[in-house]
Amino acid sequence: MHPFATHIASAMLAGATSTTCTSPMWVVKTRTMLQTASVPKHERYRHTFDAFVKIYQSEGMMAFYKGLLPSLLGVFHVVVQFPLYEHFKSMTPEFKRGDALSPGSILLCSGGSKMLASIATYPHEVLRTRLQMVPTYTTHNGVVMRQYSGFIQTFASILRYEGISGFYRGMGVNL
Repeated sequence: MHPFATHIASAMLAGATSTTCTSPMWVVKTRTMLQTASVPKHERYRHTFDAFVKIYQSEGMMAFYKGLLPSLLGVFHVVVQFPLYEHFKSMTPEFKRGDALSPGSILLCSGGSKMLASIATYPHEVLRTRLQMVPTYTTHNGVVMRQYSGFIQTFASILRYEGISGFYRGMGVNL
């Protein structure tokens, strides 16, 4: 296997492992951030441990892995960023002369590749956050349905009601 491919595969495996292990913390973080004053005081999370307990008691262990699939798709960020970085690096005058890159060139190459990779892979962030939200229910033709019940349903819902731009909400702040 080519060393470059080995690096990408290693980064993806490390990212997938880290994402899977930390998923419960991200769910608690997202839910805590989304709490508003409209939530009755007795239902609010008092602290992190309280959030873990309440989520587990009301939804079970699988609630801590909501949004895992889109989070795992986020590891493809590295597949976009590394080749872009190498390409940008090869375009610098220092690289063409065979010299070490200056700090400014490193900043431009790494920052540019990171931003473009973020733009390309940002939709997974929106999907993950929507799936990690506190479950809400809507009524459609007399049937009560969970607003975001799974990856495909969430994807289709965003696309149908918000269009492509719905997958890029909050991206400016992220960049």
